[in-house]
Formats: sequence, C-alpha cells, structure tokens
Amino acid sequence: MNKPTRVILIGEAKDEFKRLNEVVGQQVKENKENTDEMQLLRSIKQKRDFIKANPFYGDNISKKLIPKEYDVSNLWRVELSQFWRMLYTIKGDQIEIICFILNIINHDNYNKLFGYKKKWKRKNSQKLRKFLERRNAKRFSRIGNFLCPRNLWFMWEFFQ
Repeated sequence: MNKPTRVILIGEAKDEFKRLNEVVGQQVKENKENTDEMQLLRSIKQKRDFIKANPFYGDNISKKLIPKEYDVSNLWRVELSQFWRMLYTIKGDQIEIICFILNIINHDNYNKLFGYKKKWKRKNSQKLRKFLERRNAKRFSRIGNFLCPRNLWFMWEFFQ
C-alpha cells in the first residue's frame, strides 16, 4: 500500500528557499539566463519531487552523526547542484508520510555542522607524520612546524 507523501519546507530551509526565489525572480527581470542561483533552485525543486515520489531517496545519516540542534530521530541528505546539501527528516503515521526539509546549506557550512573539516585535517596530518617516520628520508626541508622530505613537499599542501 502506497501512502501519500507530502514535502514541507520548515525553518532555515524555508527562509533559504524564499531568498533564492527572490534572487532568481530579480535575475529573470534582468534577463539573466542559467545563473548559479537558477541552477540551485531547479535542483531543489527536482529533488523535492524525487523525495515526494520516494521518501527514502537521499542518503541516510548515521544516528550518532545527527547534530543535536535538529532533535530528530532520522536525518537524510540529498546532494544539490554546486555542492549544496538538503537535509530532511521523515515522519509518518498510518495515513500519510511527511518529509520535513530542515535545511538547505552549502558544502562549507555542511562540513562545519557535522564537524568534518577539523577531524579531516587532524587525521591526515597524523597520517603524514607516520608516513614520514616510516619513510626515514635522508634529505629534509622545514615545512610548517616539522621536517619533511624534499621530494614530498607537495604532500604537505595536499594534507592541509
């Protein structure tokens, strides 16, 4: 039995969607075509239709990674154009399924929200140090706060 599905924008997602509609409306008046904002708005509308057709369309986020500020039992992520993300939760009863879109955010804010960037830097700098210790290279140059083999100087920038 297929239950009817509704998709509702709330909170920050609703505000971002309104702002984006206003910007695109202004760009249409100025006869601009295919701007970044227009692409993003089309992407949001398309993904909203996908979620309406299949509420489990997005990627499920692990319960331990769900930020406490959302206060939900499940959280789903959909990737939008230009590395933006749309976060939603699914609520349902015996009559219908309701998907609440909680947030539409860019990639940097998404990383900050879930704390990915800090862990990534620390983890990869530790990997680089271990690699350098194992390598035991004879020619070193100073990069940052520690010595690095000259032939691996490019790796420092990669792990930043």
